[in-house]
Parts: sequence; structure tokens; C-alpha cells
Amino acid sequence: MPDLKVLVEVNEQGRMTLPIKVREALGIHAPAQVELEVDDRTVRLRPAVVIPEEDAWAYTREHMEQVHRALADVEAGRVRPVTREEVDAVALR
Repeated sequence: MPDLKVLVEVNEQGRMTLPIKVREALGIHAPAQVELEVDDRTVRLRPAVVIPEEDAWAYTREHMEQVHRALADVEAGRVRPVTREEVDAVALR
């Protein structure tokens, strides 16, 4: 991404508007959340993805390992389609 430098005004409430060139360069489309990081008087801004707490389990290391193992099984042809009835028959034993 090429360097981009713009001047932005901060109002009395501390609000500023990100110019469209900045939003486009970062791939930010409303509605969106961004993360600000301040380090040695420098502000870094980047798009953020916020995961609701009730969905956080899906992003644990253990769950992601299970997903990767399942994908490897699919790629290796070690899986076959099952019907809802087959799943119910096993689950109801």
C-alpha cells in the first residue's frame, strides 16, 4: 500500500472524520470498528474484527485444530455425506 498522508481536524468532542482515501486504503466500509494503537506519540489505525463473547469458543486453538483436521479429512477423501436421519439414528441411541 502506498504511503498516504492527510490532515484531519479533531473537533471539541474529540471526533474526527476519516477521509474517504484513508477508508479506501484500509478497506474500511461502514459500519465498522477500528483499533487505535498509540506508541511513542504515533497513532496506528487498523480495521478490527470484534467477535461476540458467545462466539469466542469457535476461535480457540483447540477448535481451530479440530477444523483443520476435519478439512484434512475432507481433502483426503476420508469423509462421506450423511443424511439427517443417519445422524439422528446415532445420536438417539
